[in-house]
Amino acid sequence: MLNVYTDCDVAIYGFASSDGSDAVNLTLSQNRANAVRGFLTNTCGVSTSQIKSTTGYGEDPQYLVYDANGKEDVNASRRVEVYLYASEAMINAANAGTLK
Repeated sequence: MLNVYTDCDVAIYGFASSDGSDAVNLTLSQNRANAVRGFLTNTCGVSTSQIKSTTGYGEDPQYLVYDANGKEDVNASRRVEVYLYASEAMINAANAGTLK
Protein backbone atom coordinates (compact mmCIF):
# COMPACT_ATOMS: atom_id res chain seq x y z
CA MET A 1 0.00 0.00 0.00
CA LEU A 2 2.78 2.46 0.89
CA ASN A 3 4.47 1.64 -2.42
CA VAL A 4 1.28 2.60 -4.26
CA TYR A 5 0.52 5.74 -2.24
CA THR A 6 4.03 7.18 -2.24
CA ASP A 7 2.74 10.65 -1.35
CA CYS A 8 1.52 9.33 2.01
CA ASP A 9 3.51 10.30 5.10
CA VAL A 10 4.12 7.68 7.79
CA ALA A 11 4.54 7.94 11.56
CA ILE A 12 5.64 4.92 13.61
CA TYR A 13 5.09 4.76 17.38
CA GLY A 14 6.50 2.09 19.69
CA PHE A 15 5.14 1.26 23.15
CA ALA A 16 6.11 -0.93 26.12
CA SER A 17 4.33 -2.42 29.12
CA SER A 18 5.01 -1.19 32.65
CA ASP A 19 7.26 -4.21 33.38
CA GLY A 20 10.83 -3.06 33.91
CA SER A 21 12.36 0.37 34.42
CA ASP A 22 11.31 3.55 32.63
CA ALA A 23 14.69 3.84 30.91
CA VAL A 24 14.68 0.25 29.65
CA ASN A 25 11.11 0.53 28.41
CA LEU A 26 11.81 3.78 26.60
CA THR A 27 14.73 2.14 24.79
CA LEU A 28 12.68 -0.99 24.11
CA SER A 29 9.78 0.97 22.63
CA GLN A 30 12.15 2.99 20.43
CA ASN A 31 13.79 -0.24 19.25
CA ARG A 32 10.36 -1.66 18.38
CA ALA A 33 9.52 1.40 16.31
CA ASN A 34 12.93 1.29 14.62
CA ALA A 35 12.47 -2.41 13.79
CA VAL A 36 9.19 -1.66 12.00
CA ARG A 37 10.85 1.25 10.17
CA GLY A 38 13.64 -1.10 9.08
CA PHE A 39 11.16 -3.73 7.92
CA LEU A 40 9.16 -1.20 5.91
CA THR A 41 12.23 0.32 4.25
CA ASN A 42 14.50 -2.73 3.87
CA THR A 43 11.98 -5.51 3.22
CA CYS A 44 8.96 -3.75 1.77
CA GLY A 45 10.83 -1.10 -0.21
CA VAL A 46 9.10 1.89 1.38
CA SER A 47 11.02 5.11 0.80
CA THR A 48 12.71 6.53 3.88
CA SER A 49 11.44 9.96 2.82
CA GLN A 50 7.87 8.78 3.51
CA ILE A 51 8.63 8.00 7.16
CA LYS A 52 8.38 11.32 8.97
CA SER A 53 8.76 10.08 12.55
CA THR A 54 9.78 7.00 14.50
CA THR A 55 9.09 7.49 18.20
CA GLY A 56 9.24 5.30 21.29
CA TYR A 57 6.87 6.23 24.11
CA GLY A 58 8.07 3.70 26.68
CA GLU A 59 5.57 2.89 29.40
CA ASP A 60 3.78 6.23 29.35
CA PRO A 61 0.62 5.55 31.41
CA GLN A 62 -1.68 7.25 28.91
CA TYR A 63 -0.74 4.60 26.31
CA LEU A 64 -0.95 1.46 28.47
CA VAL A 65 -3.79 -0.95 27.68
CA TYR A 66 -6.04 -2.26 30.46
CA ASP A 67 -8.55 -5.10 30.57
CA ALA A 68 -12.14 -4.76 31.78
CA ASN A 69 -11.01 -5.29 35.39
CA GLY A 70 -8.51 -2.41 35.29
CA LYS A 71 -5.45 -4.67 35.10
CA GLU A 72 -2.79 -3.84 32.53
CA ASP A 73 -2.82 -6.11 29.49
CA VAL A 74 0.95 -6.27 29.09
CA ASN A 75 0.77 -8.04 25.73
CA ALA A 76 -1.46 -5.34 24.27
CA SER A 77 0.68 -2.58 25.81
CA ARG A 78 3.75 -3.96 23.99
CA ARG A 79 3.02 -2.81 20.48
CA VAL A 80 3.86 -0.66 17.50
CA GLU A 81 1.33 1.57 15.75
CA VAL A 82 1.78 2.82 12.19
CA TYR A 83 -0.16 5.88 11.02
CA LEU A 84 -0.58 7.09 7.46
CA TYR A 85 -1.12 10.77 6.82
CA ALA A 86 -1.82 12.87 3.78
CA SER A 87 1.40 14.59 2.79
CA GLU A 88 1.53 18.29 2.03
CA ALA A 89 1.55 17.42 -1.69
CA MET A 90 -1.63 15.36 -1.27
CA ILE A 91 -3.34 18.14 0.69
CA ASN A 92 -2.40 20.69 -1.96
CA ALA A 93 -3.69 18.42 -4.73
CA ALA A 94 -6.94 17.87 -2.85
CA ASN A 95 -7.40 21.59 -2.34
CA ALA A 96 -6.76 22.16 -6.05
CA GLY A 97 -9.21 19.39 -7.01
CA THR A 98 -6.48 17.34 -8.71
CA LEU A 99 -5.96 14.53 -6.17
CA LYS A 100 -6.01 11.15 -7.90
